[in-house]
Amino acid sequence: MKNGVVIVGAGHAGVQAAASLREDGYDGPVILVGDENELPYHKPPLSKTFIKDAEAKPQPLRGEAFYTGNAIDSLTLATWSNDPNFPAVFLATAGTTYQIAIDGAPGAEGNIQLNVHYGVFPTISLTSPANGDSFAFGTAIHLAANANDSDGFIREVLFDIDGGAHQFRVNSSPYEFDWTPDTQGQHRVTAIATDNDNLGAVDEILVIVQ
Repeated sequence: MKNGVVIVGAGHAGVQAAASLREDGYDGPVILVGDENELPYHKPPLSKTFIKDAEAKPQPLRGEAFYTGNAIDSLTLATWSNDPNFPAVFLATAGTTYQIAIDGAPGAEGNIQLNVHYGVFPTISLTSPANGDSFAFGTAIHLAANANDSDGFIREVLFDIDGGAHQFRVNSSPYEFDWTPDTQGQHRVTAIATDNDNLGAVDEILVIVQ
C-alpha cells in the first residue's frame, strides 16, 4: 500500500512542509489544500499603496514548475469554516494511505472528520429514437433516455441537439421530450445525465430528417 500526505493550508508553512518532504526524499503523493484559486502566494502587510494598485497581482511563493516538477497537487478549498456544509474536498487514490497535517495558528485545536465518498458515475442510455432513424421534415421526434445513479440520484438530464443548437432539460423521470427539427439533414442528439455529485454520463445518436 502506498502512503500519501495531505497538507491543509497553503501558506508559507504549508508550502515549506511540502518542499521539505521532497527535499528529504519523500516520494509518496503530496496534496496541498488551500482556500484560493491561485498558486500559494506571499501575503504582505496591507498598505494603502497595495490596496489602491488595481494591477497588483499575488506573488507566488513558488513557481508553477515547483508543483508539477515535484508532483505536488495544489487544490482549491471552498472555504475555511467549521460549518460541516463546507468541507475541504480532495480526490484520493484508492490503495493510498494519507497523513493529514494542519497549517494553522499556534495552539489551535479541533477535530478532523473524514467522510469517504466513492463518487460512482451515473449511467444513461438513449432509448428513443434509435441511431440512424429517419424522419419526415416537420415530424415531432420523441426523445427518451434511461438514466440511473447507484450512489445518489439523477439531478438532470440534458438533451442537446447539434452541439448546443437546441437544449432541453428534464429534472425528473421519465426523461423524455418531443423535439421538432427546424432544418433537414443529419442531426446529432446527445443525452447528458448529471447526478447529485455533479458527475456525468453521455450517450449520443444520429438522426436524419428528410
